[in-house]
Amino acid sequence: MVRFATVEDTENIIELLQEMQLENSIYPFATAKVRRMIHASFEPSSVMRIGVIGSSVDLEATIGLEANQPWWSEAYVLGDYWNYVRKDCRISTHADELLEFAKAYADKVGLDYISGVVSFERAEAKTRLYRRHFDTFLGGTFIHRHMNGISQNG
Repeated sequence: MVRFATVEDTENIIELLQEMQLENSIYPFATAKVRRMIHASFEPSSVMRIGVIGSSVDLEATIGLEANQPWWSEAYVLGDYWNYVRKDCRISTHADELLEFAKAYADKVGLDYISGVVSFERAEAKTRLYRRHFDTFLGGTFIHRHMNGISQNG
């Protein structure tokens, strides 16, 4: 069951996000920046919310949500920074639960929820998961790497 994260979850969320970064990111992980963002999400005025599955000492999955405006509009939408299930917990319904949690939260706050898949591992399978949960498919994500760009794992 997904619950809203508490400050006690901070270090375990960071561990999950570091694991996610090793799998999916092309840029170095900035631990201090991530910690500040997580801590800011606990402020009552924050537009960011974090969902987690598991106990504070054994988190299995997490999703980071934020209400923001597309650059071309004054409208607000709910988006996610991440949606991650720990490798040893992937034979579960956690990914489905996180997406349904995000959709329910979007409904609660009266916003559309826009999400996508950015992944080096099993991107097609993850896209199929998202297609099962969303009404509309809007395309894909592509990247052109500068020849001197940062390597996959920093």
